[in-house]
Amino acid sequence: MSGLEVVAPLVGEVGAHGIGELHSTIASKIASSRNLDDNYNILLKDMEMLLAIKKDKEREVQRNNHKDTTNAYKLWTNRVSDAAEDVQKLKVKYEEKMLPWWRIQRRSHLSEEMEKKCNYVRELKKDECLRDFLVDKPPEPVLKELNVPQISGYPTLQGALKNMLGLLKNNKIKVIGVCGTKGVGKTTIMQNLNNNEEVAKLFEIVIFVKATADDHKLQEKIANRLMLDIETNKKHSGDVARRIHKELEKKKYLLILDEVEDAINLEQLGIPSHVNNGGKVVIATRLPRVYKLNKVQRVIKVMELSPEEAWKMFRDTVHAFNPKIDSLEIQPIAKLVCKRCSRLPLLIYNIANSFKLKESASSWSAGLEDLKPWPELQNQGLEELYSCLKFCYDELKDKKKQKCFLYTSLYPANSKVYTDYLVECWAAQGLLGDINDKRSYRSARNCGINILEHLANVSLLEKGESMIYVNMNHCMRQLALHISSKDPECSFYLQDGEESENLSNSRAWQQARWVSMRQLLDFPTSQDSSMILTLLLRKNPKLTTIPPTFFENMSSLLLLDLYNSMITQLPSSLSKLTCLRGLFLNSCELLESLSSEIGSLQFLEVLDIRDTKVTFIPLQIGCLTNLRCLRIPFIVSEDNEAQNVHVISKLHRLEELTIQVISYEQWCNDAENVLQHVASLENVTHLRCCFPSSIILGEFLSRSKSWSCKQQNSFRFFVGCQNSRRPQILESFEYKITNYLRYCNGGQKDDSAIIECVWNAFVVF
Repeated sequence: MSGLEVVAPLVGEVGAHGIGELHSTIASKIASSRNLDDNYNILLKDMEMLLAIKKDKEREVQRNNHKDTTNAYKLWTNRVSDAAEDVQKLKVKYEEKMLPWWRIQRRSHLSEEMEKKCNYVRELKKDECLRDFLVDKPPEPVLKELNVPQISGYPTLQGALKNMLGLLKNNKIKVIGVCGTKGVGKTTIMQNLNNNEEVAKLFEIVIFVKATADDHKLQEKIANRLMLDIETNKKHSGDVARRIHKELEKKKYLLILDEVEDAINLEQLGIPSHVNNGGKVVIATRLPRVYKLNKVQRVIKVMELSPEEAWKMFRDTVHAFNPKIDSLEIQPIAKLVCKRCSRLPLLIYNIANSFKLKESASSWSAGLEDLKPWPELQNQGLEELYSCLKFCYDELKDKKKQKCFLYTSLYPANSKVYTDYLVECWAAQGLLGDINDKRSYRSARNCGINILEHLANVSLLEKGESMIYVNMNHCMRQLALHISSKDPECSFYLQDGEESENLSNSRAWQQARWVSMRQLLDFPTSQDSSMILTLLLRKNPKLTTIPPTFFENMSSLLLLDLYNSMITQLPSSLSKLTCLRGLFLNSCELLESLSSEIGSLQFLEVLDIRDTKVTFIPLQIGCLTNLRCLRIPFIVSEDNEAQNVHVISKLHRLEELTIQVISYEQWCNDAENVLQHVASLENVTHLRCCFPSSIILGEFLSRSKSWSCKQQNSFRFFVGCQNSRRPQILESFEYKITNYLRYCNGGQKDDSAIIECVWNAFVVF
């Protein structure tokens, strides 16, 4: 090596700095060159320590996975990674070149580079961001629910979800209700709503929680979902509410509350209610009263699956494990099993899973037999459903309401049971209290309507349009029949389709209190049936004749319903029904007269003979002085006047009267005379009738003793036209119309009577 090689690189410095600085520059370069090895070792040690610090911090982050790191810390970790790469490059450069001592210039450059990197690494080791680098993690916009059943392929469930998505886009609606019976699939729909991609785009955060009876626990669930640290002030709900409110007031949120059982004060929980930030609340409940209490603006009713959907769900659940369900031997039985599931997804899923491993038709048949008394089955899903339904029943805490609920199970599941008729049945059974001179039939009816509304509000019954009718679903009916079978006071006998039994040989007939038969062909006449209180033979087209002695041993019977049967006359033993309170002969189209024995029914309160051929008015009705409700057709033989019109004025306890005009031309001649007798009745509070003209209506109103008493009358008047069946226009109202007037000849000068009615009626001209 020559001296030139050592000194030459430094000579250039003379031109740059001058001769005066030459000595110091050379000395500095030589010193840096000598420190290269030391700087290299120091850099590696400092970098090793920095990486150790980073690893410790990463472990701390893992231990506190509920926390997030600051943005400064994230930037620091990036810088550490970059520094580690730079140090590695310097290390490679140092090890590859292994510069000898006389390469002063190159050694000094590499040494200075390492020294600078050392200083940078030391700064990273002491960075302030390492002190409080953990912060509260922001909540995830959506926490996806796991193992959520798919609803694609089930239009009933998909339709409810689609309707909900539509309402969530409506800026005018803030609170949405989702209502349906237990097991109908509300929770599944809510889970699918929570996981829906469209919802994730609509809202900044989706909060899905199961409601609890304890508002504090519900508030805690919401706070936890928002990742709020409330340990220090958990007991102070007001403080927690303020934190929740602050977190949500500037966010477009969706709060989904599942299984709500009572009113929820959203403001007390901290949910912003008066802030127009696009926030929405969805409340799912099985109780209709809940969405009333919670000021729900729109309600989506979740119905049972269609029979086709129910079979698809049942079949698909089983088929995934057992393709034999499609075999000719098993499939018919499987469909009967599916039918027992009441078209409720919860039951379908649980029962299908309990059947999926059955390999033979025999085991399926045995399972079907075991399934009939389902409240006693040891199945988790069934026990859950039954305990919930039984809880609803027990919560009635009123023997009267409980019996009214059980009585309704006499009618087929999901069939329309008209409320007026059902209340009359309850009244006949004495379930609505005594009806006498001090307590009107109207009071009993109001009591019955109140019970009906309560049963519907607690989801034991389902109400139809305008509360005109109610129905009981399969599950509720099975519950009611199961409870009735354990209670001698409510024992029942049903003979209907597959459930028919041999009546003549059945002890159940003798021991039952409530009997319903729609397949009755052979009448037992020798049995003691004195325990029977209700006998329903309705909708029995094959019933043409009742043996003369059939009612001989039914002295306790309170209600007899022969609606829509084909009988032509009543048996002589009808006179033995001395306790009878309700008799329904409506739509017995072949019945032309009432037997004289009907006059023996001194306690009869309700008589319905509409849509029969019984001429107006049977003389025997005059003996029924305890009658409170009469529904009768006006039908006369050709060229004959109405007979026995005076009979009406004998019914001094009558409160409700319906005259169904069939012979309209003759009615126009006789109406004034008939209505004079009706006007003499003092207690009539409901009248359904037609008036040939407003003049006759005016005369009736001026003469009517009950009308002049200014009672709270309800009426359905048809003026100038024949009265029809229930007007279709009334079906469009959400509430029941009690007063209705149809006026077919308007524009006349004699309309003052119409004006008197108009103030209290829904009027159609």
